[in-house]
Amino acid sequence: MLEQDRIIKINIEEEMKSSYIDYSMSVIVSRALPDVRDGFKPVHRRILYGMMELGNTSDKPYKKSARIVGEVLGKYHPHGDSSVYYAMVRMAQEWAMRYPLVDGQGNFGSVDGDSPAAMRYTEARLNKLGEAMMDDLYKETVDFEPNFDNTLTEPKVMPTRIPNLLVNGASGIAVGMATNMPPHNLSEVIDACEAYIDNQEITVEELMTYVKAPDFPTGGYIYGISGVREGYLTGRGRVVMRAKAEIETGQTHDKIVVTEIPYNVNKAELIKYIADLVNDKRIEGISNANDESDRDGMRIVIDVKRDANASVVLNKLYKMTALQTSFGVNNVALVHGRPKTLNLRDMIKYFVEHRHEVVIRRTQFDLRKAKERAHILEGLIIASDNIDEVIRIIRAAKTPNDAIAGLIERFNLTEIQSRAIVEMRLRQLTGLMQDQLHAEYEEIMKQIAYLESILADDEVCRKVMKDELLEVKAKYGDERRSEIVYSSEEFNPEDFYADDQMIITISHMGYIKRTPLTEFRAQNRGGVGSKGTETRDADFVEHIYPATMHNTMMFFTQKGKCYWLKVYEIPEGTKNSKGRAIQNLLNIDSDDSVTAYLRVKSLDDTEYINSHYVLFCTKKGVIKKTLLEQYSRPRQNGVNAITIREGELADTFDKIREKDKVIDTRDIANIVDMIHNDECRNCSMRRRCWDLNFSHTYMLMSQVLEELEDNGQVTIESISEDFRKECLKPEEIVKIANYYYKLFLVDYNWSLRFSESRKLIANQIKSISKSIESLSKDLEGNIVLDLEKEKNIYDQLQRYGIPVNRVSYMSKGLDDFEITIDKNICSDGCMCENKLTKVLSDIVEENITAQKIGCHSLGGKCRINFTKAQKYKAITEVAGMSRDGHILCGDNYTYMDISDGKYMVAISDGMGKGKKAYEESYITIDILEKMMDAKIDDEIVINTINNMLLLKSSDEEMFSTLDLGIIDLKKGTLETIKMGACSTYIKRNDKDIDLISSSSLPVGILSDIKLDRKITKVNYGDYIIMVSDGILDAGKNNNLGDNWLIYFLQKIKTTNPKEIANLILDRALEIQDGVVEDDMTVLVTKVCSN
Repeated sequence: MLEQDRIIKINIEEEMKSSYIDYSMSVIVSRALPDVRDGFKPVHRRILYGMMELGNTSDKPYKKSARIVGEVLGKYHPHGDSSVYYAMVRMAQEWAMRYPLVDGQGNFGSVDGDSPAAMRYTEARLNKLGEAMMDDLYKETVDFEPNFDNTLTEPKVMPTRIPNLLVNGASGIAVGMATNMPPHNLSEVIDACEAYIDNQEITVEELMTYVKAPDFPTGGYIYGISGVREGYLTGRGRVVMRAKAEIETGQTHDKIVVTEIPYNVNKAELIKYIADLVNDKRIEGISNANDESDRDGMRIVIDVKRDANASVVLNKLYKMTALQTSFGVNNVALVHGRPKTLNLRDMIKYFVEHRHEVVIRRTQFDLRKAKERAHILEGLIIASDNIDEVIRIIRAAKTPNDAIAGLIERFNLTEIQSRAIVEMRLRQLTGLMQDQLHAEYEEIMKQIAYLESILADDEVCRKVMKDELLEVKAKYGDERRSEIVYSSEEFNPEDFYADDQMIITISHMGYIKRTPLTEFRAQNRGGVGSKGTETRDADFVEHIYPATMHNTMMFFTQKGKCYWLKVYEIPEGTKNSKGRAIQNLLNIDSDDSVTAYLRVKSLDDTEYINSHYVLFCTKKGVIKKTLLEQYSRPRQNGVNAITIREGELADTFDKIREKDKVIDTRDIANIVDMIHNDECRNCSMRRRCWDLNFSHTYMLMSQVLEELEDNGQVTIESISEDFRKECLKPEEIVKIANYYYKLFLVDYNWSLRFSESRKLIANQIKSISKSIESLSKDLEGNIVLDLEKEKNIYDQLQRYGIPVNRVSYMSKGLDDFEITIDKNICSDGCMCENKLTKVLSDIVEENITAQKIGCHSLGGKCRINFTKAQKYKAITEVAGMSRDGHILCGDNYTYMDISDGKYMVAISDGMGKGKKAYEESYITIDILEKMMDAKIDDEIVINTINNMLLLKSSDEEMFSTLDLGIIDLKKGTLETIKMGACSTYIKRNDKDIDLISSSSLPVGILSDIKLDRKITKVNYGDYIIMVSDGILDAGKNNNLGDNWLIYFLQKIKTTNPKEIANLILDRALEIQDGVVEDDMTVLVTKVCSN
């Protein structure tokens, strides 16, 4: 053979691809990823199996780790010894495995990252939990495969009773993919498995009530569950872990004591990193960090300097060190040999399916063995019953085989039975042993019956699975170690700054700084004082604001823009420093400058920002008031606070009075001034009260006015004892204070009404614009001319001999249309129209209906409009009675056809009684009828009703419920909108009762309302029952409960809607013994075939 003939030419690119794919699949399937069933990678499975084969169990002495590693390497895992040893070591480490599977003796490393001793020095054996992973392994419960050299076999998967993938987690890097699964609490996971066995349709959210979050062996906190939830739902997420730390307060300084650290964090490196941060001055306030851990537990002690805030230091440590870290969840495992990303339900499902297969295969094995033993026992019992003849046959035989053949021939036994008899010991011939044979046989038969029931009944099989899981939970279950903190995972910058008091100083030329209040201490210099701040020669201090570090400063510029800075973001300076230019702190245009400032306590306080305003005023008299809430979302580049026209600069900004308060701080000052002018000016005690003790007197007067604000009036008894003692005329002061408060109250009410009216008008305009927008969208998107269908209809009509002048076909949405025919007037009139309707129905293959919309006798022309015919029609019947026989009823109702084959039915119940209740419900129904008839959108209609009732509520509150149902007679649907109304009942043709409920408020209460819209399918023979609250309250008030009407409707046999309405009303009257406590109305609508 020539040299060139020995060379096989190949495509290098294809060979590289093939080799890489083979390598990739080998790593994925045979090395890096765990099996979803037992949670093991091949190396872990082989270590446990090797230890079991070696007899290295928990009840035997430890064996050298080197012996175990050699056993695994030589028989099952032909890779490096270090990979096998370190895999075994990890299964023995309590800080690495939530539930260790190997019992190690010797140096197996530490949480400080220390390496384990060499394998020749350490010893190991399986622990009880590791053995439980291989329970029933030798009962043909799993498949075995040849080892690497085809000399032995090894299990493809372990028949584990423990959901190991979830319990101990897994991590590994394959080619092009990786897995990283957190450990969990065994008890929680088993509870979830039981729940899945009971209900295989259970959702991930429902399983999360059992498995709340991962449970790490090192404990600590799981900080926030949004990432946990994401991981459980999708298989990918982020679990934030935090160390468990406490602040111990000492006499000289505080200590931060860490007792638990996050999973996979090296304790020694953590302490070293903290020390490096302190040495590099990246963290201040720490004087020392010590590791005081011992065999009683972990204890890291961080000494905090005397003048530092321990909480702030701890938050900085969480931010900058591994005291807070995250675990990236990536649930990738092998499912039927293929990698797959799994959610929580998937992992439980595949484990339960594996356990089901194991239980079935074990049962089949046990059943086979039991039947084999029963078969032998039957032969032994026959032999014991005929022992003399059996002995004679055996003694007469020359060889054991002759004896076996003789027994088979004489007693019709099988070879197995005969061999068992021949090999039977003489002691089994005793009477006691014979009794035991019968007892054993009976027990075996019971066992066979039980095993067969497991195979025959899946319910029994599931019970076996649950019992075994509960047994595992009782043996190995424990309490959760990682505590869950249901909080945000994000750091709040305020956590890094103590909320100390500061003084904000702003100069005329725009220099700003913050200075701790502690620098401005008393000097005791005899009134000379000390220098407060330093400025340039032409500059001076213009603004001083007391604040705390967590307050917010708002800056408004000449161009009307607003910027924000937290106080801790303002540079700190001493009393004598000049500060920093504001221009350098904010993104302000070069031609703009700050002209006004506001200090705000908190922009996160919802009540505060919704009860304060910002008032803008320009030099040219333009004024604007904006709720502070509009400025509660700071942006780095600022926002436009007010539009400034050319030549007009923003001049004044101020916070104004709190909403819903009649008098604010400045009003109090004005009232105090008026009281002083009216009553105190000519008082003999004026100088003592107002000149010498101004602050004290002003405080007492303010307390009186605050009492007014809280209670609406003040009396001589309600004012303070100090005021009554020190004032000569307390009665006069109280009288005039009440008088001025009433004046302010009148002014406030007028302002409030004016503001509310403007808001309602704005809502009306918004509704009108929405109606126009909705109409334009319909015209633009929903109505489409179809020229091809027009031509087709025209040609078909000509073939039928029906002459027409013009055909128009408009598609209206997915399943609706409109056809318009222009034709000459025929002599036979409606007969021609009927024929045209029938022919068109055949052409478009739909039932249609005709409506003549134009007829010109002079021109001899007519236009006929055809639309899709209604499949259904509705019939409504009413029964009702007013409270105590009043003429005016607070319930009003309506039912009518509206546009596009729709039918409306509605009830409104006015709040209160008599004329007021009637007026409220009348306004509601009247507006509803008129606007729905005008084809106006129902949302706009209800908003109009709401605004009308609010406008009429200026003197007395007016509101009413609204129960609106719109039946689409073409599609067979019921759309309900409920505003504080009772439930709607649908009595189905099959006798079922459906309930449609809502918790929304009535109309006329809030200016901004949200519609609770629900759509339900209806069909021929369904009854829609709508009632006012008087009907339902009849049952509630007489101990029949909320659902009395459902039970009553189920008993009604009649199909007449009028009779149904009357029966409901009569039953409600009967319950109340004929006494009508509230207006009662029943509307029954029957859906019929058209």
